[in-house]
Amino acid sequence: MANKYIIFGQSNTQTFCFPEIKTIQNVNILDYQIPDNITIIGEGCLKDLNINTLYSNKVETIGNSACRDTNIKKLFINKNIKSIGEQAFFNTQLNEIIFEQGSHITHFGNLCFGESSGNVNIFYSSQDYDSSADFSANLDNSGVFTPGTNVTYHEIDNFTFILNLQDVWVQVDNSSTILTREDISQAIDDSPALTSFSDIREVRFNTNLTTISDECFKDSEILNRLNLLGEPNLTTIGKSAFQNCISLKTLKLPDCMKTFSESCFEACENLSFITFSEGSCACDLNFHPKSFNDISNNVHVNFECISNQKLAQLQIEFQPVYTAKIPPGTIKYTKFIVNHPEY
Repeated sequence: MANKYIIFGQSNTQTFCFPEIKTIQNVNILDYQIPDNITIIGEGCLKDLNINTLYSNKVETIGNSACRDTNIKKLFINKNIKSIGEQAFFNTQLNEIIFEQGSHITHFGNLCFGESSGNVNIFYSSQDYDSSADFSANLDNSGVFTPGTNVTYHEIDNFTFILNLQDVWVQVDNSSTILTREDISQAIDDSPALTSFSDIREVRFNTNLTTISDECFKDSEILNRLNLLGEPNLTTIGKSAFQNCISLKTLKLPDCMKTFSESCFEACENLSFITFSEGSCACDLNFHPKSFNDISNNVHVNFECISNQKLAQLQIEFQPVYTAKIPPGTIKYTKFIVNHPEY
């Protein structure tokens, strides 16, 4: 039977609960995205519905039995959620729970994830908790799982996530050392929160990453900042990897960077602030002549905490010849800048 899709009218209240949907039969709601104005998923709201994935958006509270007896397999817990009610996801197929960075839930209801699938993978950020034991203590003390459930903890820092315009983080299911355009395309195909590369606003890369491959984010028109300082292994940005990212304004690079391939940032016409972090070495950097071709006419290149000798070397490497349409003398070079502009 062909899939059926239903669009519900958006509620005017803060509580999301449509009792009339209980009368709908034979409908598989593959993915459900809660409207932005909703802060509460009401008690028993989505109970018994055939929902596989839930995007909670700006929700702060999930009521008792809100998603009980559904087919939910993947759950995104946004950082705004403070309370999950008793048996909220009881008797589901839940096997993957992703806690957005910044999540600090103050209340887990008894058995809120009870009778879910026998194996559950939980993703949390090491920036929020020192260890998986520290994080799991919150769940264990609250009795959220049925005894015997096999729970495995992972750091989301080791996965790539994409943020769209609606502040929904979408996981790219590839934690390998190379991120490809095919990986991103698959995430777009799998998620209703993304329809194309033009929906990508921000990216959080996995910490195992060594290479962002050819054309990986080409034509991502609303991608506006790129912070790679937390990528301890990144060495290579492939050909045209960020070409035509016309909203990109800031670029922060780790000291392990070595190779900037042809046209990797070409036609990023608003790219105006580039940071090479402390430890960057001119002798290790390899710029293709067109790697930064046709970017902003007023670019500021910052070298953090680098000696005068190294600064001179890096200036020689990063010359206007690599940014062909920038008039001579208009590139600004600085060092020891601590506060970066945020756009």
